[in-house]
Amino acid sequence: MNSVYLIILSCCISTSVWAQAAKENLRPASMGKLGMVATANPLASLAGQKILSKGGNAIDAIVAAAASLNAVEPYMSGTAGVGYLLFYSADERRVRSLIFGGWVPESFDGSKMKGESKFADGAGHGNVMETVGPKTCAVPGNLAGWNRALEDYGTMSLGEVFGECNRLPGKWYSHHRNGSGNVGRHGRPGY
Repeated sequence: MNSVYLIILSCCISTSVWAQAAKENLRPASMGKLGMVATANPLASLAGQKILSKGGNAIDAIVAAAASLNAVEPYMSGTAGVGYLLFYSADERRVRSLIFGGWVPESFDGSKMKGESKFADGAGHGNVMETVGPKTCAVPGNLAGWNRALEDYGTMSLGEVFGECNRLPGKWYSHHRNGSGNVGRHGRPGY
């Protein structure tokens, strides 16, 4: 009987602790009439929101926000990266996807990569296989992908969208403390 009370008490305490933690981490609800942009950095969100306020559509805002992340969190996002876009096209009444790079040529022979990989703990993920060297890089595709998204589904040009990114407050540099830590840890030769 005492073990039942102990379990119930433990559940009550953990629920209370969880509820308090959740309460402290919740942000106020946000609403808007012209759309909403959410990213990992408020400056990138601002760039996307400015595009919407100038009459751009969601695709225009997505590209502006993504391109702005290149400046404000270069350790995670960039024009020289790879990515994808999954969205609903109201005009076509269907879900669309675009893949932005990372392709390998059909003629690629993986056996020639022998000696180009190693076991390492570079990113702090344990003993995992990592590849090093110029032959192991993915083909960047974000820039071409963003351009394709704008051409097919946007209302603005890449130049117009990037122009808004150039006007970010603080000359683009508003790094979170984690960002400078990442650059410091991973900006060493051989990583």
